[in-house]
Amino acid sequence: MNLKQNKVISLLLALCLCLLLIPNVNGAADTGAASFAEDVRTKMIARQTEIPLTFRLSDAVLKTEFGGDTNAYCDAFFDELFAEVYKHDGTYKGGDYLKKHTDKYGLSLRYSRVGDDPDWTVNAVLQITYFTTAAQEDAVEDALDKVIKSMSLNGLTDYQKLQAVYNYLSTIRYDYTNLNDESYVLKYSAYAALINHTAVCQGYANLFYLFMQRLGIDCRIITGWGLGDSGKYEAHAWNIVKLGDYYYNCDATWDEGAKTFQWFLKGSSDFPKHIADDEFTTDAFKAAYPIADKTYSEDTPPVHQHVPITVAAMQPTCTEPGHSERIYCSTCGAVLKESEVIPALGHDLKTEVITEPTLTQPGEERTYCTRCTYSITAVLPMLTEEPTAYLPGDVDNDGTVTASDARLALRCAVKLEDYAQDSPEFIACDTDHNGSITAADARSILRAAVKLEVLS
Repeated sequence: MNLKQNKVISLLLALCLCLLLIPNVNGAADTGAASFAEDVRTKMIARQTEIPLTFRLSDAVLKTEFGGDTNAYCDAFFDELFAEVYKHDGTYKGGDYLKKHTDKYGLSLRYSRVGDDPDWTVNAVLQITYFTTAAQEDAVEDALDKVIKSMSLNGLTDYQKLQAVYNYLSTIRYDYTNLNDESYVLKYSAYAALINHTAVCQGYANLFYLFMQRLGIDCRIITGWGLGDSGKYEAHAWNIVKLGDYYYNCDATWDEGAKTFQWFLKGSSDFPKHIADDEFTTDAFKAAYPIADKTYSEDTPPVHQHVPITVAAMQPTCTEPGHSERIYCSTCGAVLKESEVIPALGHDLKTEVITEPTLTQPGEERTYCTRCTYSITAVLPMLTEEPTAYLPGDVDNDGTVTASDARLALRCAVKLEDYAQDSPEFIACDTDHNGSITAADARSILRAAVKLEVLS
């Protein structure tokens, strides 16, 4: 097994700021780079080795989103660009084929701005090397046409076409001669497999992918690790191909020269010794490319074993609805248990008086929810009516002024009773209307009780 991983170089040019570029095709920031993708893809398919790009770099975006780091911005720009360039969209000789035929990337950048212009103009040049030349790709086209014509595929089912292609791939020989020669990169290409009839695993996978593109059968190149004869996992590449509603694993490298294929159209449970890279094991990838559980058979419909993923239930709040748990298949995306909406609870409201209103001051009350943090306060208007009139000196409000009233006033004067200043009791006690209750007030009430004084 031998698998070529993309390597990156950086070229130092006069008056140019250079950085190390490692394309990350798993996604990137929205920098507008996707608009260049079609042009870059076309030039890469044509094996153009230098691709100039000019774009504007907003100084405001540079500062607010990238902390003024131009390298970070350009990393994001080219991550987004290559994610779009290598997108699996049916572009002939694009997608996985283009990605797996690209060897090294170099990038030179020059930043400039004129006068008071706050934004930068970025002049970039991509320097790219490939495993094959444009002439070699033309040779692949001619040879592929001849091989497909010799297979007499007209009228055959997709399964029969796959059998014919796989039989052809089994005649290619593994390139042990150049296995450890890193300078000989042609071994990774479809050209080596088709023209030289010898390649390593990546060459097998590339040629299989190219056959499928020509035959209109969806296919992907999967990279990862394979358990070799040494008992150790080594970098490896194989394919998945679509038949009907599902995809199946094919490892043409490991079926080299075989008369009975062990790795042809295998389901996920029948494909041991293979570990795919993380990008091919995400829920999103599995949903887009559902792999059947068992080996394909024309006589037996494929059985897909769901791999359930549970989305936990979410309890409703006072204002937001919740839902019960939801279960779906991480491989095919089928919903195994649909969640039900749980209506919002609504507030459980209570009201409390914070401050009672008086004749001179408004009050305040708070309405709050016992389940959440919702709370609102409201003003209680001042009292507009006088409290019930009290007979001056009638502290106990029994309609008469007696010695017991004088005793209550005296107790208040010596702090044995405590009447609020705006209460009826305080008003009845404060016979001299000076805002305090003293022994003099108690004495006046006693004199009123024995008819020696009239209170007003």
